[in-house]
Amino acid sequence: MARQPRPTPITTFRDALGLAMSLADEYAFANAAVLLAGDGRPIDVAVDEGIGATIEPVVAWACGARCWARRPHSALVLSIRPHEAEVVRERDLWRYRQAGWSLGRAGFDLLDWIETDGDLFRSFAYLTCPARAWAGDPPVDRIDDSGPS
Repeated sequence: MARQPRPTPITTFRDALGLAMSLADEYAFANAAVLLAGDGRPIDVAVDEGIGATIEPVVAWACGARCWARRPHSALVLSIRPHEAEVVRERDLWRYRQAGWSLGRAGFDLLDWIETDGDLFRSFAYLTCPARAWAGDPPVDRIDDSGPS
């Protein structure tokens, strides 16, 4: 009997962005919620596919999820949809705040809502409070991608 590989932990912003980009390879329009254990290992995932869909259904799923094997610690929300990188909509900021409040009442920390079209991306955690975003993965500790200077 073949063993199932253990899911890769999502402990850094790069891990989360990699998952978002991977979903963008599979879907053109989708929202997903990923429940994570304390060590960052994904416990469960819900994907809601459809044009014009919002994050509310996957956030509601996450708030009501019952994971018997391990208690989820945090949640990550991902959206795959076309967007304009320089345009931030107030209703999306409201959705992000509402998702954080709802998940908080359910006992989860909302790590981020990452929105991507497969090329460009937006992190609502960095957008709204860069000093607190991905606290365990601060920008000063990341590898510099710019190459030699």
